[in-house]
Amino acid sequence: MKMSGGPASLNIKIILVVIALLIAIGTLIYTDSLVSNLQKKEKEIVELYARGIEYVANSSNPNEDITFLFDNIIKPIDFPLILSDAENRVNIYNRTDIRNIYYDTSLTEEQFSKFIAEQIIEMDKTHSPILVTYADTLILTKIHYGDSEFVNQLKYFPFVQITIAALFIVLGYIGFSSIKRSELSNIWVGMA
Repeated sequence: MKMSGGPASLNIKIILVVIALLIAIGTLIYTDSLVSNLQKKEKEIVELYARGIEYVANSSNPNEDITFLFDNIIKPIDFPLILSDAENRVNIYNRTDIRNIYYDTSLTEEQFSKFIAEQIIEMDKTHSPILVTYADTLILTKIHYGDSEFVNQLKYFPFVQITIAALFIVLGYIGFSSIKRSELSNIWVGMA
C-alpha cells in the first residue's frame, strides 16, 4: 500500500506549475503591451509638440496666438524632454529646453553640460529624436525624450508581481509538504 501522494499528487503539482507559468507569461505580455501603448502615446505627444514648434517657426505672422500650443501640449508633458540644436548642443541657460529631468542644482556649468549630454545619449538609445524643421529642409531643433516615471515603473511591475507569486507558491509548497509529512508521521505512529 502506497502512502505518499502518487501520480495524482504529481499531476496536480505539474498542473499548478503550468498554470503559474501561463499566468506569469500572460502578465509579462500584457504589461509589455501596456508599456508599448504608453510609449506610442508619449511619442505622439512629442511629435505634436514638434509640429507645433514647426508651425510657429514657419508662421508668417509673428503676432499669432500660440497659447493653445503651450496650454494643451507643453504643460501636460510629464516625461523627460530635452531640446537641442541640430548638433545636439543644449542651451543650458534656458531651463525651459530641459523638462522633467531631475539633477543636482549644485553642478557647475561644465558638469551640468556633461550630465545633459549623457541624458541625451540615454534618451536617444530608447527613442530616436524628433526633428523640428523649417520649410522641411533646415533642422531647427531636435527633441530628445525618454519614458515617463509611470512607464518605467510599469516595466518592472510584472517582475515584482511574478516574484511575489513565486514566493507564495514556494511557501504553499513548503506548507503542503510539511502537512503531508506530518500526516504520514501520524499514520506511522498510529500503525505502531
